[in-house]
Amino acid sequence: MDLITKNLAARYDAAAKGWNGKITPLGYPAAYAALAEKLGMVDAAALDILDAGAGSASFSGAFIAVHGPPKSLTLRDISADMLEVAQRSLHETGIEAHCVSGDIESLPAAPVFDLVLCAHVIEHCPSPAAALKALRGTLRPNGKLLLVVSKPHWCTTLIRLIWRSRAFHPEKVHALLAASGFDNVENVAFASGPPSRTSMGYIAALQEENHDNCDC
Repeated sequence: MDLITKNLAARYDAAAKGWNGKITPLGYPAAYAALAEKLGMVDAAALDILDAGAGSASFSGAFIAVHGPPKSLTLRDISADMLEVAQRSLHETGIEAHCVSGDIESLPAAPVFDLVLCAHVIEHCPSPAAALKALRGTLRPNGKLLLVVSKPHWCTTLIRLIWRSRAFHPEKVHALLAASGFDNVENVAFASGPPSRTSMGYIAALQEENHDNCDC
């Protein structure tokens, strides 16, 4: 883990205890649930899921609230304190998760997941394309990615100043996803609150040529 990532992890460690109390009133878990609903009917009990950059597990928690418990859930984050908060909050709802400390770029290139959740993470990555390729490398054939990315807005500018993150227009996100081996990308706009101004949701599938021959 480089110095920039270590510093970011330390900042998220410091914020972990009160994180859910901050983002829930702002409507982010509700936005994640709305994105999960756009998947339609899924058999969650048959899915191995990765929440990449899981934070306090607000995204995976929202998915479970919509679709029910998955076959397995892996949480990966650079912040050990965030993972502790995530594991505890999921445990209180009867969900046991496997927690792994680490960044996205160092994910093993092995197709072991059916669904990847990733919210407000690639904005922090030195190479968003490399991060998305790493996520692609973890997906099985017919796997999908549920992605949330900050979009340009004056509210996002304030967030960027605080967290030193970036924001991307949807066209740029589509280009990054295509270059990383995803297609059939669907934009999911959030209906209200800060998420409607700061973020855009995306549902993406693996490109057909990557189903059998992933170059990760």
